[in-house]
Amino acid sequence: SLYTGLMRREADAPSKVVLDFPREGHLYEVMTNRYIGHGRRFDHDLATGEPVKAGLPTLEGKSINLAQDSVSGMALFALMPYKIADVSVDAESARQGGQLKVAVKVEVEGAAPGKHVLHLDVRDPEGRQAEPYCRNIVTQNGSWEGTLPLALNEMTGRWNISVREAVSGLASST
Repeated sequence: SLYTGLMRREADAPSKVVLDFPREGHLYEVMTNRYIGHGRRFDHDLATGEPVKAGLPTLEGKSINLAQDSVSGMALFALMPYKIADVSVDAESARQGGQLKVAVKVEVEGAAPGKHVLHLDVRDPEGRQAEPYCRNIVTQNGSWEGTLPLALNEMTGRWNISVREAVSGLASST
């Protein structure tokens, strides 16, 4: 995976940029969790945050100096070797004071999955976030398994566990 961030720092700096990566891949705009497409070269407008449909001039052969671009637009891009297709989470039931086993999987198209960051969110039976159990997790080869130690006096009932993949925004819950 290759990550690239752009930020305009001056109002008169060009907002339309051409992203020319060293290899083909699947491009995501991470701040909005949007899939842009597959390829090596992409046109993007930092002012609107939208991909540019038509080809752009190469800014008259000038390269964009990131130290002098403007804060009226910014973007974080991830060029992945595959398309992220789905995420899933599964959890076994557990008792107060026990260990809650959780398994997370990231499905991809076109290659073997690598590392992914996901946010694990846990809600109690009344829908309140259980912050001590929430965390960011990192998958290895698209999978993560872990345990959450439950308190002896934890609320009983149906809890909700959800995950959200950081690049694509794909989410799943139990």
